[in-house]
Amino acid sequence: MAPGRTIDHFCLLATSFLTFLLFFASPCCATAQENGASPASGEEFVDRIVAVVNGQVITLYDLNLRLKPVLDQYQGKEMGPEEKQRLQAMRRQVMEQMIADKLITEEAERMGIQVSDAELDEEVAKYKQNNGLTDEQFEQQLTIQGLTLQEFKEKIGKDIVKHRLLSYMVRNKVLVSDEEIEKVYESENTGADKGRTVHLALILFPPSMSGVDVRNRIESGEMTFAEAAKRYTQGPGADSGGDLGDLTWSDLAQTWRDELENIKPGGMSQLFDVNGQEALLLLVGVKEGDKASLAEVRDRIYEKLYNEKLDVVFRDYLEKLREKAIIEIKS
Repeated sequence: MAPGRTIDHFCLLATSFLTFLLFFASPCCATAQENGASPASGEEFVDRIVAVVNGQVITLYDLNLRLKPVLDQYQGKEMGPEEKQRLQAMRRQVMEQMIADKLITEEAERMGIQVSDAELDEEVAKYKQNNGLTDEQFEQQLTIQGLTLQEFKEKIGKDIVKHRLLSYMVRNKVLVSDEEIEKVYESENTGADKGRTVHLALILFPPSMSGVDVRNRIESGEMTFAEAAKRYTQGPGADSGGDLGDLTWSDLAQTWRDELENIKPGGMSQLFDVNGQEALLLLVGVKEGDKASLAEVRDRIYEKLYNEKLDVVFRDYLEKLREKAIIEIKS
């Protein structure tokens, strides 16, 4: 491990903004059923226990709350066989994540691991400072991702607990060599990111809407990206065609960078997921920066590789917790 670095530090610095966002994020608001809307399947939801993990219950209400971004897409619609199958697969995936959360929380409590409000406030301040974000820019990022500040803190808190737990249990099993760092530097040309900025526009489609047809219409010239953004986007900059202005490349979430890879100015990304909603990016322009030296980006590469390996070890550790746990899935 690099001198002076802690696992908590790696967790928060190495992970880009979107990494804190699981597709099935923590609940942000009441379910459609709670608001009085009928379920997409046409059946009435009755709250019940759907799983028990070491005596702790997971209810149908909790499960649907986690699934809200997905359920909203089917609100008021009659689902076909494929859609029902896809929704069931998503339910299973969310259920597995909720079971994992229960096991992690239980183990953390057993070991006395806690995260105070003051620590969360400090980590939010660090995040803004490390990414060079003003309060307004930080709030804009939260808006783009459909998160409140409290939800962002909850995600940070869970990540801290996870990594503190790992620091006790598996810390010495994660090693990153100089050779691995140099290989990433050469293969990904990481040094070229220094000072690079991109001018982007965004369309964040409503949860109930697919962006496939809109993207095809933009691509065919039937409408411009700006016209589509003004008509459909739920993201920032709707009045200006979804324009986000110039953004520093290194501050973008890895998901965004992946979508923009190999796209030339004027090009459009494929549709991708942002917190349960489809999104589309337009690369308006690029300003290349100077090439950074390996020394300048070594820590960033180290932290990236460290966290990737840590996730692998964590999944193995979680599987061992599951083997020892008493888990009952209700039909």
